Amino acid sequence: MKTQIKKQNNYELITLTNVNGFSITVCTLGASLYSVIFNQKEMTLVPEDFNDFIKGNMYYGKTIGRLSNRHKGNKITIDNKVYTLENNEGENTLHGGVNGLSTKTFEYQIVEAKDRTSVIFTYFFKHLEDGLPGNTLIKVIYTIYEAKDEFDIDFSAKTDAKTILSLTNHAYFNLGEQDISPLSLKINSDTFLEVDPKSLLAKRKRKCLPCLDFQNYKKLVEWIDNKYLLNSRTNGYDHFFYFKKVNTKVPQLSLKSDSIQMDVYTDYVGVQVYSDNYKDYKARGTDKENRRALAIEPSYSHIRQHRLDRDQIYYRFIKYIFKNI
Repeated sequence: MKTQIKKQNNYELITLTNVNGFSITVCTLGASLYSVIFNQKEMTLVPEDFNDFIKGNMYYGKTIGRLSNRHKGNKITIDNKVYTLENNEGENTLHGGVNGLSTKTFEYQIVEAKDRTSVIFTYFFKHLEDGLPGNTLIKVIYTIYEAKDEFDIDFSAKTDAKTILSLTNHAYFNLGEQDISPLSLKINSDTFLEVDPKSLLAKRKRKCLPCLDFQNYKKLVEWIDNKYLLNSRTNGYDHFFYFKKVNTKVPQLSLKSDSIQMDVYTDYVGVQVYSDNYKDYKARGTDKENRRALAIEPSYSHIRQHRLDRDQIYYRFIKYIFKNI
């Protein structure tokens, strides 16, 4: 395994490359996934300018938490005590707020084994640092294998007080394409969370409508301008899908182009899918301004809070496997 470390601004980029030429680059800012190279092609999307990548509202490839997705308002009640978060999306809190994990600089160590290499990122959240209770040690571990075109992300945490914890990764995948038009999606799901048109907050669980039914491969652009999606004000896909069953032995989501397929395995209960719906910073590898890639965020359902008790161990994983088709 080849390891390279590069300093940029005040952060470090660590690139791990195996014998196949498959590589991942991770960054100390937000314990983020900055790059995935398969077949000499870039699989992910980030802002072209690194100065844009490190801005506080840029979630590309970053670890999201302690509270992922949208939370109504800025108040959380735990054991009858009210805690206040900082709003960063109108009246609501998005992806942990202005002091969420995506903004933190992680410590790291590289651990090498015979058939794999891992980067272990750690961050210690102090009590109320982001408004949430509990001193919480968080680990995000990226592992790449010597002779396989795949990598894992493992999330673990432990706290000294009852708190809320929901972690995920916010990487955007385009499989080397300029935009999502060549991409087809399959999700092991027949139910989704309907969103409130005004706030985009989760409203209720319901059966997938035709425009949200990805039980079989479907081109993302086939239904993306459907009337229901437009009336939902998501301007495309920005929905949580419940997996039919938590099953770590089969892909829960697959994304493919004409030549490349990515399978996603996880022990989370579902996945938030976002189709890069709005114009944003100029991105690496494309001149398109929106709908350039698909954010895939395996996570808990965000229709309810996810508690972590004192001294309870939090653990979840995501595996990404790439192959030619």
